[in-house]
Amino acid sequence: MNVLLLGGYRFLGRAIIAAAQARGHAVSAFNRGRLEPMPGVEQLTGDRNDPAFPPDRRWDVVIDTSGYIPRHVRSAAELLRDRVACYVFISSLSVYPFPMAAGLDETAPVQPMPAGSDPDDARDPETYGARKAACEAVLETAMPGRGLNVRAGFIVGPHDNSDRFNSWIERAARPQPLLVPGDPAQPVQLIDVRDLAEWIVQMAERRACGTYNVTGPDRPLRLGEIAQTCIDATGGSGPAVVVPGADVRAAGIVPWEHIPFWLDPDEYGIMEMNVDRALVAGLRFRPLAETVRDTYAWLRTTDHRRLIELPAELERAVVEKWTA
Repeated sequence: MNVLLLGGYRFLGRAIIAAAQARGHAVSAFNRGRLEPMPGVEQLTGDRNDPAFPPDRRWDVVIDTSGYIPRHVRSAAELLRDRVACYVFISSLSVYPFPMAAGLDETAPVQPMPAGSDPDDARDPETYGARKAACEAVLETAMPGRGLNVRAGFIVGPHDNSDRFNSWIERAARPQPLLVPGDPAQPVQLIDVRDLAEWIVQMAERRACGTYNVTGPDRPLRLGEIAQTCIDATGGSGPAVVVPGADVRAAGIVPWEHIPFWLDPDEYGIMEMNVDRALVAGLRFRPLAETVRDTYAWLRTTDHRRLIELPAELERAVVEKWTA
């Protein structure tokens, strides 16, 4: 299979390339050429604002990891619809309106663009989900019945520069107690980037189309379990200490800014999405401990500036006050 990747080599694109190559497929990557290409990948340098692909070239499938505004998806789909069999678009669970009810499946309504907003303006984070939904719509218009919309959840694993899950792993590895805010029974859904990539490539091989919620795991996962797994898999020496959310907030610790995946009960729905359709289509998950170990090994090799970090002294102060 010949694969055209629209996107770079940093995280999901890297994992898709590795999964495709492992299954014997050839990959061409269209991006701005700002990162060193991965071995064996054909680099096609260009810009999505004015895309141009080599003339007379065809691919079996295009996988779009960098489509965030409808104009970019529309132009790529229109240029490629006679040159590919199907178009895989990496969408997001954020297409569903907030707050999300538990158990939402692919039939649930998606967010419309707010009145007066520009769907091609990616600067407003509040319209991210609506823009992804609009991208899905323009893809269906340009290539009816030949699009695969992958509504991905929180993606974690090696080479993740968002540092959301990484921050839990690095805190757990410290020789001090790990602060767990709020309810340790809070549901959590996340997916290893390699599991997501392997499923995407296998779906592309089958020329599968349609829309899928894609996150994991395939069983209930809780915040307290995640904390303990991070401690065990990194060799951390401190216990997990649960502190009520109000006390954590009172100390100046902010959800997502300092501790990702910490939610209030009325927000739990985003972590309880229905993924039955993807499971039937072959989605599988590696153990969480494997994801933690591999991510921690990568984190020890990278000096990228951490985007999320809870100061150790602040975490220690909250834990000591609560356990005094």
